[in-house]
Amino acid sequence: SNNVINSDIDTSGNIFSITEATGNANNLLVKFDSNGNLLWQKGIQYSSYETFASYIDVWPDNSILMCGDYEKSDAAGYFFAKYDNNGNQLWIKTVEYNTFPGKYIDKIIATADGGFVAKGEAWDSEDTDLGYLVRFDAQRNLVWEKFLKAGTDETYIYDILMNANNEIVISGF
Repeated sequence: SNNVINSDIDTSGNIFSITEATGNANNLLVKFDSNGNLLWQKGIQYSSYETFASYIDVWPDNSILMCGDYEKSDAAGYFFAKYDNNGNQLWIKTVEYNTFPGKYIDKIIATADGGFVAKGEAWDSEDTDLGYLVRFDAQRNLVWEKFLKAGTDETYIYDILMNANNEIVISGF
């Protein structure tokens, strides 16, 4: 039995989902037709590391943008990757860390110039939770990253979106 983490629909009504398998299995990317019939499922794993996908977004050309995080023995990191409509990976970008601040992303949105903005969480050496925003350009180069802290409290970003003026809107506390 698998739990659905996130889903989106392409222009033909096909449904793409990230599922979380029971036990220690990695996530699956699953495609259903518009009637709910399973078309295929593919495992999601970066290298040989334990990998956790958290969000997918189907673009108007029916390609899929996905993000998540991975863990290995001496470090961890996050990734975002693009897949075609058949679940074939077109590219992947990873960001690894082995010192503070730790960070992961759990939602990614496209920007008007072909880049991406992602939101997630970071934590410092005192294990204080920080809101985390990061922006990459269309070539997947880091443009900026922001660590957000509201006063002395831990800070969480629940959601982000892009408004009509291409400004990033954040909700959280």
